Formats: sequence, structure tokens, C-alpha cells
Amino acid sequence: MDRSTPERARQLGEESRARLKDQARRSPYLKARFLAGGIGAGLTVSALTDTCAMGSLLSRLPFNRDITDPTPDRVIDALRRREPGPVR
Repeated sequence: MDRSTPERARQLGEESRARLKDQARRSPYLKARFLAGGIGAGLTVSALTDTCAMGSLLSRLPFNRDITDPTPDRVIDALRRREPGPVR
């Protein structure tokens, strides 16, 4: 039997799915491992690209905002009320 047949590929796919299900039954921390792997991959990409998407995402979450942070409307109103300062 040739190993490159679609039937063999389907069989390998079923075997790998069965193996993952078996691991999930034995290890209660399998989901945590996937989460940790995702975070590790994100940190690796951030190191390679010199960007921090995770930090940007976390900074935009609503619980990271101070209640006294000005809204855009308040900032625009404050800028409109501002009198011109002295020319330097």
C-alpha cells in the first residue's frame, strides 16, 4: 500500500485525533498547555518583530482604564476653551 494515498492520510488524521483525545482524558492541563504555547509563540513573535501586540491588546481592555481618564469629547472641549498661550 502506498503511503501517499488519501486513505492513509485520513487514517493518520484519525489516529492523531484519537491520540489527542486520549491525552486530554489523561491530562487535565492540556488546555493550559495550549494556552501557554500560544502565549509563548506570541512572545517569540513579539521579540522577533520588535513589537508588542499583547501589550497593546491589554492596554485597550476596559479594566485597564482609569475612571478619571478623559474621554475624547472632554479633550476636544478643553482644547477649544484654551486661550492662545504666549508666543515664544
